Parts: sequence; C-alpha cells; structure tokens
Amino acid sequence: MGADGANDEVGACHAILDSGVLFNVVELAEAQGNSGACLFTGELANEMRDQAPFVHRLDQADRFAGNVITASDAPWHLWGKGGMILMSSHAPRDVVQAHWRKFIRMVDIQGKGYYFRFWEPDMLLGFLEACTDGVLEGFFGGTLITRLMLPLAKGDTLVDLRLEEASAAVAKRNFPLRPEHFHAFSAVSWLRFLLEMVAYVRAEHEGAAQQAGDDEALRVRLDDLLRRAHGSYGLTQRGLQMVFVDMAMRFGDDFDSRLDWTAKVLRSPNYSGQMPRARALQNRAPDEQLVES
Repeated sequence: MGADGANDEVGACHAILDSGVLFNVVELAEAQGNSGACLFTGELANEMRDQAPFVHRLDQADRFAGNVITASDAPWHLWGKGGMILMSSHAPRDVVQAHWRKFIRMVDIQGKGYYFRFWEPDMLLGFLEACTDGVLEGFFGGTLITRLMLPLAKGDTLVDLRLEEASAAVAKRNFPLRPEHFHAFSAVSWLRFLLEMVAYVRAEHEGAAQQAGDDEALRVRLDDLLRRAHGSYGLTQRGLQMVFVDMAMRFGDDFDSRLDWTAKVLRSPNYSGQMPRARALQNRAPDEQLVES
C-alpha cells in the first residue's frame, strides 16, 4: 500500500456515498478537504445535493477516509450506517465517476427507463448475483473497477468482489435490465420489509416476539404471515399488512380462521379499499380475548 492509499495490484480506493442516507456527509467531506464528485449532472446535481450519490477517492492519510471506515455512534463516523459502497481502480476519480454515471438511469429489454440506486449495497449484491459473466464485465467496466466492496448488515459483513478475468475492451459495454434483475430487486425489497417488521414486532409486541425466538425465527414467521395476507386476502398496502401482523401477534397466527368476523372483514366488499378494512379490524379487536399478556 502506498502513502496515497493506492495498491499496486488493485489501485486506489474510492467510495460512493449517499448524501440522503449519511447525514451531512457532503459538508463533512468538504470540511475535511475531500469534496466528492456527484453522479448526477447539470441542475439535478445542485437540486439533489442532499439526496445524491458522490464519488470520493479515499487516500490512506486522508482524515475523511478514516471517518468513512470507522464505526461508532458519532455522526462523523460513517461505517455501518448504509448508503455506501467501496471500490478500487487504477483510473483517476473523474474516470470512475464517468463510468458509474452510465448506470444511474438504465432501461429494460423493452426500453423503459429506471432509476438504479446501485450504491445501496444489498440492492447491488442482489443485482450482481443475477448477472451473467458478460454483464458483470460491463458493470465493472472491464478492467476499470478492479474490486467492489459492499458493507452489509450494518457493516458487520464486507462482501469483496473481483472478476477472475476481464478485458479492457468491454469498458463501454451497455446492457439492459432483465427480468432476473427485477426479481432480485423484489427479493431484496421484501427482505428489507421483513427486517423492518422484525424490529416493529420487537418494539410493539414484546411478549409475542419473545415467544417467537431469535430474529431469524421471527423473520420466518412474519414471512409466512405476510405471504398469507397477500395470497389469501390480496393485502398489498404496507399499512394493512402491519395491521394483519398486529392481529396475529395479539390473537394468534390463526386468528383469521379462528375468529369468524376477521375473515369476513378481510374479504368484505363493504370495505372498499384496504385501509377501511384495517380500521374495521382495529375497531373490533378489543372485543376479543388477547393472546399476549
């Protein structure tokens, strides 16, 4: 490792940091002499300054680089707070910036455009796992990006990715988003929701959460409940899905088959829209015996 943070094998370290996730990261970087290069262009770069991805080169002696890789509750320590991917490249920062700008807006096989937040590490990992070797080469820019590092699980896990073989000739190769990519995005979004629901149940239904066991067991239980809410009753809105979970935590997972009135409310055409059904469930709930103490 050289004094400037570059490695002869993989090149210098860079980071893409999301100013919408990492509070005041733009101001912090500028104050410490490491202004980032926004991946947005034109007026959008100014308008979205506090909600945009920025590329930073991280040199070994750079104070800001130390804050990026340090984990603590201090607001200037960024590791483990999400909104970050790391990479290595022999190219200068402006070339790295130009490469990643190509993926801000992508199209599917029909030509429909999508905004791709590839700097979210879990979303990027899901995307990469669904890619063919040729698409991976295009995403890495051939030999341009020599290494990708994705901090997951609040920084406790670092996924380190490198291409076994790459050619500089594919650096400008473009590719569409395919159905398998969208499937991966949906799977990541679903897992995020399940983890949010685990935290919600732990906070709001302490007794039921303790009975469920560890977080993995609770996640599996919630996955089953939420898939039933969708498959049996067509519940797609998060608000009513949460009410469905509330009912299960209070009355038992089989509440919808054991309590006749719940299935009637969930299927009733008298409640047009999903949230009126949620209110109907909540209004009836106090009349029944609770499972939780």
